[in-house]
Amino acid sequence: MKTCWNAARRRRNESGYVLLIVLVACGIFGLIVMSLLAMVGTDARASSAYLSSDAAKRAVDGALQLGIGQVNLAGALDACAGFPATSSLPIEGRTVDITCAEATEAAPKSLPSSGDGATVLTLLSDWNIGAQFPVGMGDNTFGAAVQELVRAVGGTTADNPGLIHLADEPLKIYGGVNVRQWSLTTARQSFGAGLAVSGTYREGDSQAAVCGTAEPFLSSFLFDPPRTGLASATGGPICNAGRDNVVALAGPTYPVPTATSVPGVVPACVASGGVVAVQPGAYDVPQVAQLNQMFGGACPGVTFWFPPGEYFFDAADNTSIGALFFNEPTSNVVFGEPKGWPTTARAPDSVFPEACDRAAQGVTIVLGATTSIIHRQGAVSMCGRMSGNTPVPVLSQLPAVTLPTVTLSEIKWATEPTTAAAGEGFVPNSVNATNATNVAASVAAEVWSADLTSGKPYDGSEGTTRRTSDEQCTSFCGRQYLLSGFDNPASPGSDRPLTEASIKVRASASNVAQGSLFDPAYKSRTRVDFKRADGAECWVEGGYPSSSMSTPMSINLLANNCVGVIRTPQDLELGSVKVYFLLDPDPFRCEWQWTPWAGFQCITTMRLSVDYMWVETRVAETTIPGGESPQPPPLSMQIDAANRRTVNIFGRVALPRTQIDVKWTGAPTPPAYELPVFVGDVVARGMISSTPDEYWKHIGPLAARTLVPTSRRVTVRASIGDRLLGSTVVELSDIAPAAPTVISAAETLQTTNWNYCNVPLTPTATC
Repeated sequence: MKTCWNAARRRRNESGYVLLIVLVACGIFGLIVMSLLAMVGTDARASSAYLSSDAAKRAVDGALQLGIGQVNLAGALDACAGFPATSSLPIEGRTVDITCAEATEAAPKSLPSSGDGATVLTLLSDWNIGAQFPVGMGDNTFGAAVQELVRAVGGTTADNPGLIHLADEPLKIYGGVNVRQWSLTTARQSFGAGLAVSGTYREGDSQAAVCGTAEPFLSSFLFDPPRTGLASATGGPICNAGRDNVVALAGPTYPVPTATSVPGVVPACVASGGVVAVQPGAYDVPQVAQLNQMFGGACPGVTFWFPPGEYFFDAADNTSIGALFFNEPTSNVVFGEPKGWPTTARAPDSVFPEACDRAAQGVTIVLGATTSIIHRQGAVSMCGRMSGNTPVPVLSQLPAVTLPTVTLSEIKWATEPTTAAAGEGFVPNSVNATNATNVAASVAAEVWSADLTSGKPYDGSEGTTRRTSDEQCTSFCGRQYLLSGFDNPASPGSDRPLTEASIKVRASASNVAQGSLFDPAYKSRTRVDFKRADGAECWVEGGYPSSSMSTPMSINLLANNCVGVIRTPQDLELGSVKVYFLLDPDPFRCEWQWTPWAGFQCITTMRLSVDYMWVETRVAETTIPGGESPQPPPLSMQIDAANRRTVNIFGRVALPRTQIDVKWTGAPTPPAYELPVFVGDVVARGMISSTPDEYWKHIGPLAARTLVPTSRRVTVRASIGDRLLGSTVVELSDIAPAAPTVISAAETLQTTNWNYCNVPLTPTATC
């Protein structure tokens, strides 16, 4: 500026116009210089900010890298073990805190291990072929087949095996097996054994199968492909060791189960997608019935969560049997501390089979003396608890109750259907079928006939309310009535065995084949098909209706293949019935009729006027001697690991009076990841493992003493002060990528979710 002023003075003699131009130019140049100086200052400040940001990012990166280096690689379940409680490091002039915590977004992966080789499965007696399920909860369809197989391989049916496995693949057990009596297993011969044990197998007897005496029979031409029943055991099979030398009758020492006295409260259902919390406590017979309704479809699409604590379930008194019944495909069940899911919403299928936290204190479940658990659908995860360093049985049962001698009187129970629908042979929407029954209200006010003591029988006095189903057909014809609604909550059927049961039919019939050459009294015949509530079916052949059935016709239901299917009045009460009237087309059994166009014709004709049908039963008087309460029903479960419909119990199981029934129902292809049904030692009366519908199913591991962790996931976080600046997830895997076998600790290490942020530091915050 001074230079410009001097120039102006030298030119002061010049005109004022030139002076003005010089001054303007000098002003513009000054503005440019000032702007350049301002830009230089701004660039310097921005550069300083960028350098500071890079330093903070480098500090976070360095802290996370150091944290990864401190993660435990030794293969322990807790990959944060040994990580300093507080790690504060000066990085880039900043003090950065590093923390490690288990990642909650995924459960750790584990493989079964035999551990120290100790016994994992102890069976104290035999598998009771005649044991029954509670009505509507299942059926032992293998009883007769197993007895035949026992005879065929040289066993004694009066002394049944304690362990039975009937499938194509062998049964896998990780740990020792003790069977007080003997085992019967079959698998395809190509597998080499029907039982694969990682440990020592011992049995008291040597009747057949695993000791080789049945091998010639199983591998003979009678089986295609050939089968084997041998046991493969890394510790060697020990056969005929003597029952008392295998395991003491009392079994391993367990704490005597004590039922909690805290009353349970049945919770209300919630909308699909929610969680129903069933709090610890004692649940009696009515409450278990309420829970079973919820578990059976009344509360679909939810997770039933049993928080850590003590539970007691009594589904029956000591003179009958009952069970917790899980039978809803859209719901699942978690016992214990949640693992990998919040309790605010239904547990996703992905967290099973480890939906409960094995490392946390879980549940203890005590069952009544005649109560069990039956699983048909959905997934169940159950985690136990510890008392100090001793695992408490996650599942146990009260001992048998000594009962006095009781005389039970005879029961005569009858019931009528509330509905009758048209079956085969009727035209669509036929009203005749419904006329075969009267409305229940008209019967309720009448006097019951005979000496029937309970139910809702028909007494023949409906009077003006009488309606009939009038039918006629000729040659190759029949009529079918579908009867249902036999239940009567006010007077339910007994669960005691039947001694008599029949369908009563009142009707008139005119079916005499007058021109028959061989059987002038030929009539149409009857047949009854029965379907139990659990799906079991049977049929009985009836007699021939007379020309008048004003005296009711009786069709015996305890005949043909219904023997053993219709067991108690409850079976009939909850089942459904089809009654057929069939006309056999026989040209020698006919009615000669004159027709103008063809003269005499041999025509078989059925004419019916059905009025009423009902069921009558009789249960004989019996004396129950004093002694133990009934044997509990089998602890039963259907395992489909491929579709995540399994039961997985983590902890000790002590059920010395209960037999265990495992049905493998999954596809032959094994799932990518599965765990044994039982993790921890199991004591039971006996066990059967089978594929009930067809053999070729995937057989998963049954039991393991312990699990070997094969992957761990932890979150490493970097923070400064009360602000979280970065986090990453570290996953360690000990298995080979191509095969589920343990290679070495931390065979692979992978980091994911490496993110930066600037959020408040909380115990669960991540970037």
